[in-house]
Amino acid sequence: MVTLDDISLKNITLDTLPRLETLRHVHFATRPEVCVELPYRMTRYMREQDSPTDSPELRAAKRMKYVLENKVANIQDGCLFAGKTTTKTKGVVIYPQFMGQAMWPELETMSTRGKNQYDISKESIDLLNLEIFPFWMDGTIQEVCRRDNNNPLCQKMVERLVFYLATKAHVISHTVPDYEIVVEEGLGGVREAAAGKQASESDPARKDFYTAVITVIDGVLAYAQNLSVEMARAAACESDPKRRKELEVISDMCGHVPEHKPRTFYEALQAVWICQVGLHQENNNIA
Repeated sequence: MVTLDDISLKNITLDTLPRLETLRHVHFATRPEVCVELPYRMTRYMREQDSPTDSPELRAAKRMKYVLENKVANIQDGCLFAGKTTTKTKGVVIYPQFMGQAMWPELETMSTRGKNQYDISKESIDLLNLEIFPFWMDGTIQEVCRRDNNNPLCQKMVERLVFYLATKAHVISHTVPDYEIVVEEGLGGVREAAAGKQASESDPARKDFYTAVITVIDGVLAYAQNLSVEMARAAACESDPKRRKELEVISDMCGHVPEHKPRTFYEALQAVWICQVGLHQENNNIA
C-alpha cells in the first residue's frame, strides 16, 4: 500500500503490478514487425483522392483525416487504453514521405540480417515493392527539396554523410503537443474555435489553415468513435467478466474523449493517448 510519506514509491514494483509485468514481458519477447497500414493508406489516398490544386495545408489535412478514419481500431491484449500506432503487437511504422525507402534494398533480408531484425510478411514486401515505394520515389521530402532548390549544396553534404542526420528529414522530437487543451477543453472546443475563425476569415491562406485544423480534428474524432465501437464489439465477445467490464468502460471513454473534456483522470489519459496515436500517423517520434 502506498502512503503519502512514501515518496520513494518503493512498493510500486512489477511484483505488485502484474498487468504491467505481463505487458512488459510481451513487449520484450516480441520481435518487431513491419506494419504497412500507414503507408498503404497514405498511398491509396494520394492516388485516388488527393487534389493537387488544394493548398499544402488542406492536402495534408485531408490525407490525415482519411488515414485516421480508416485506421484499424485495436487494443493491446490486457491493456487499459484503446488505440495503437500500428496493427502489430510490436510494429515498425514506415513513413514513405520521409526516409521509408531507406529500407527498400533490405526488404527481403531484414528478418535475417545481423542487426535490428524486423519481421515482414510476403504481402507487405509486395505492397512496398510494387505499390508504395515506387509511388513516392519523386515525392519524398528529400526529392522535393532537390527539385525545388536545384539540388542544393547543403543536401549534397548531408547525403555525402550517408544521411546520418536523419532528424532533418524526419522532424524527430520537434513537435511538442499542447495536451493541456485536450484535457481542459476537449478537441470539440478546439474545433468550435477554429470553425469560428474560419467563418470570419477573409484571407484564403488563413482560411485554409483553419479548415485544415477542423479536418484533422474530425479525423481524430472519427478514430475515437471507431475505437468505441470496436471496444463494445470486443466486450460483447469477451468471456472473462472482468475483461468484459474493462472493455465496456474503455468503449464508453472513447465515445466521450477526446471530443469532450474528460470526466476522470482515466479518461484524460485515454484522451491524450488517442491524440498521441494520431500524431504518430503524421510524423515519427513526436517527443
